[in-house]
Amino acid sequence: MLLSEGALAANEDIGLGGYVQLHEGDETLAHLREVLPLAPEFARVVSATEIAALTGLTPRCGGIHYLRGGWLTPAAVCHALLAHPLITLQTNCGDSPRRTAATRDQVAAAHYHSRADDTPVDTACARKAVCDSV
Repeated sequence: MLLSEGALAANEDIGLGGYVQLHEGDETLAHLREVLPLAPEFARVVSATEIAALTGLTPRCGGIHYLRGGWLTPAAVCHALLAHPLITLQTNCGDSPRRTAATRDQVAAAHYHSRADDTPVDTACARKAVCDSV
């Protein structure tokens, strides 16, 4: 949705061209070579030569090509979410600069919310943004 609305830029903030995971040849890869043809739209085992043809890079080994996989830049997603008119970020809400991870998560849940109905937004980037600010 963020991509289709223009909040994220294709090939800059997000890439949807698949994902290659390098994997040394072992029993797991042999098993995947047998079963992945049952779901050809999901993933396939590829050789180092095939990966080089896909990426332009020369890997040390073959691996798995997840055809629908992708990547994104977390900071860009955070910025896109924070740009929404119903989302506000409140910083410097705590009384102590030193907090445990559990306390920071509670602060994030309590202080990163939708203005419309005060419902907590549970996203990792929201927690990080709040945690970094207190």
